[in-house]
Amino acid sequence: EGVAKATIGYTARDLALRALDVEMRGRFEGRMQLAGIRIENWGGGRLTGGHVRLSDAVVSDGNGNHHPWWGRVDFSPGEFRPKSAAMFTTNASARARNAQPLLQILKVDLPEWTERMLDLDEELVARAGVRVGKSLAELRRLAARTGKVRIDGEYVARGSSKNGTFLVDAGLLSVGVGLAGGDNKVRIFGPREWFRKRTGWEP
Repeated sequence: EGVAKATIGYTARDLALRALDVEMRGRFEGRMQLAGIRIENWGGGRLTGGHVRLSDAVVSDGNGNHHPWWGRVDFSPGEFRPKSAAMFTTNASARARNAQPLLQILKVDLPEWTERMLDLDEELVARAGVRVGKSLAELRRLAARTGKVRIDGEYVARGSSKNGTFLVDAGLLSVGVGLAGGDNKVRIFGPREWFRKRTGWEP
């Protein structure tokens, strides 16, 4: 049986894409390194590393406004299963200009103090477990920080179905956000306990 390894690279000077239900456009560059691929049936193997980067970009919000942005995601070694729902399963770390994409995912009327702090042009750093496929985008144990705000959460998009649980924490002030099939809600009272019950872990 033949076993192969490969490096997949892609660049585009001006690429429009939709990632985690967020519309973006800019200069794109990506590279994925694979090993242990069974040649005879294009069977699964290992992801040995990789990254994607978007620069000189804009993120579009729900009102049609465009926000300057850049971001880079680096992938740890993980699984490559091209014939399964989750083509890639790995851990990822990210750096970005700000939290604009997260604001678009939440899509709820947040308290004014939350929107004000998240809308600052503060650099975002984040890490999460990631599963990605043709109709799947999943974040597990997301831990992100921008300025004085920490965002923990989980998010799953399967086709048109989107569900998520987030805790936005600014120290003395915190709020929970639940996404369930378009019925998005804000939890102001007891958000940390609510988050633990929904996710099963302590942020």
